[in-house]
Amino acid sequence: MSEELMTRLNDDGYKNWIKASQCLKLLQRALHPFASSRMSSFHQELLHHHGPLRRPCEAKCRARGNTLPALCRTCHEWQTVILTHHRQGDSAIVNWGNCYPPRWRRNFWEVAKAYMPRGQSDVSFACQCDTPALLNLINFCDCFHSVDLKCVSELIRFRNKLMHSLELSVSDDWMEQYWKSLKKIMQDLSPEGAAVEREIQQMLSVNLSICVLDDKPLPIVHQGPSVSDTDSPGRINGQVISYWEERLLQERLQEFLQAASDGDGDDAAKTQAVVQLKRLQVFLQDNRDLSKRFSAELQDISSVLAANQGDKDEECVLA
Repeated sequence: MSEELMTRLNDDGYKNWIKASQCLKLLQRALHPFASSRMSSFHQELLHHHGPLRRPCEAKCRARGNTLPALCRTCHEWQTVILTHHRQGDSAIVNWGNCYPPRWRRNFWEVAKAYMPRGQSDVSFACQCDTPALLNLINFCDCFHSVDLKCVSELIRFRNKLMHSLELSVSDDWMEQYWKSLKKIMQDLSPEGAAVEREIQQMLSVNLSICVLDDKPLPIVHQGPSVSDTDSPGRINGQVISYWEERLLQERLQEFLQAASDGDGDDAAKTQAVVQLKRLQVFLQDNRDLSKRFSAELQDISSVLAANQGDKDEECVLA
């Protein structure tokens, strides 16, 4: 086990960041079946109450960018119904580019994607969506009337704090408030949330101090090792923690690399992504085990930062 990982786990704030981020992965497992079940029922209700929605698309309608130009009668009807059930109504900013309108009649998840952040066009099922995408779906589609929207909004803010924390650290007080929101939404996700709530509670209470004497390899299954992969009560094998850490950092890196490289993205979001990448670059380089593990990603970061600096230099010349 690397000395660098042991050093990082001496920081309580960093351990909190790992545990809180891992809880989002557990939450995702409850959100998948819950969102899929509710959207399937919602889709059936729409078809039952709106006869025109049962007609097939007449013109192979497609989104153009984030707009839906020249829709046929059926797809226009679908667009109207989708907006009717959007909690922001006519003022909603809908990512139509997520959707392929001819599938709305047959595929309930194609409808769900209209209520989600952009970047979902290649997603076909709930199980392919991450936690923020599913929380946004619940937040914006009014078919999720049984879920406390205040709690959903809080969890979106908690998730953003975890993803955008420059220090990769959160306090004990923050964790306490986070647990309250997680516990509340698990009750709303019944029955899917009951089992996951127990796992989240175990994750939040577990001791991430490494059991130094235990260095044997652990099998990595498709969902990765879990809290149960331990040889002493309340302690986790160091390889499990290392696996969690790598996956969380990888997710963070990919999100900011994509945001910083997005030519059509929001300028403020792009600037924030560049700041985050610079911070992550320093963090990875300062930890020898991580700099080796993320050597390819560090090259990607350097390329993206250089490209963004080049864009700024060009803007200065044009000005």
